Amino acid sequence: MSSNGMPSYPYAAKTPNPLIAQNWNFSFTLTPKIAAQPTSIRGLLSIVGFSLTGLPIFTPIEAQQPARQAFGDPVYNGIVDLCKGHTAPVFSYHLHAIDTLTACNLGPDPIVGYALDGFPIYGPQGCLDRRCNQVVTFESSYVRTGDPTTNAWDAYSYVANDDPKKLDECNGRIGPDGTYRYHATSAWPYVIGCFTGSVSPATGAAATAAAAAMPAMG
Repeated sequence: MSSNGMPSYPYAAKTPNPLIAQNWNFSFTLTPKIAAQPTSIRGLLSIVGFSLTGLPIFTPIEAQQPARQAFGDPVYNGIVDLCKGHTAPVFSYHLHAIDTLTACNLGPDPIVGYALDGFPIYGPQGCLDRRCNQVVTFESSYVRTGDPTTNAWDAYSYVANDDPKKLDECNGRIGPDGTYRYHATSAWPYVIGCFTGSVSPATGAAATAAAAAMPAMG
């Protein structure tokens, strides 16, 4: 996937950083496999995937500025636009969550993006059975246990349960067809809580954004 990283909807500035065209080249496997162990993204500031509209999706925390919201939850802190994105000094426009509003131009396809491990990212709704007789809105299994204004990873805890509407620690599930997928949710971690599969290296400008995270991912 190659993209100039420009939103296809009216831009609303939420940070002092300018909106600048990029040269994104996203690379991922077409045959993703579930890894023996999930790969943590805790504390990382990096790209974890991209939307079908070519926008990079970042981890659910913000950087150290502004200081009063350092490494906090940018959605909770209200520094993202209607489509859950904003600009950064180096990487320009990116998403921290995904809003499937028509205004965000993601269209009717249930898949709204792909993670760097190759697994698709679906919208919040999906089928519980092969015939799709039961359509539900999937929910994050993380609960807020602290103040996510700063250091948001310390403010949310994953709680496993047997509710079929609740997602796993990575914010995904095995679908009725037996394949894994992530779901965008309205609550933390919004898109991805960890990587279920092996992460493919990014190329071009995306590699710059991911460079600090990849060694820690292992």
